[in-house]
Amino acid sequence: MRPVVLLLLTLIWGCTQAPPTSKECEVLSMHSFRGLPQAINKYKKHCLKLKLHYTKKLCEKALVDLVRFEDQNILKKKYGEQIMECFTVNDLEKFLKK
Repeated sequence: MRPVVLLLLTLIWGCTQAPPTSKECEVLSMHSFRGLPQAINKYKKHCLKLKLHYTKKLCEKALVDLVRFEDQNILKKKYGEQIMECFTVNDLEKFLKK
């Protein structure tokens, strides 16, 4: 599902020159934490001045908790539903309970 979201965001941004909304910047922030180069560039270009909830610092804390608790329900309750966007597929495969 994540690649579909990223593809849709890419198509939307490719078709318009309007700067991303704060919600889009939230997603870019989380994808930047994951290390996606295009998200990093767009985040740096358009979103640095915005005050966002899902920041690198929050993603780092959530990753520590993912390693400790191994439960996405705990993470979602603590950080919000979107927090899972901070993690790569490898993070989830490695640390989530099976």
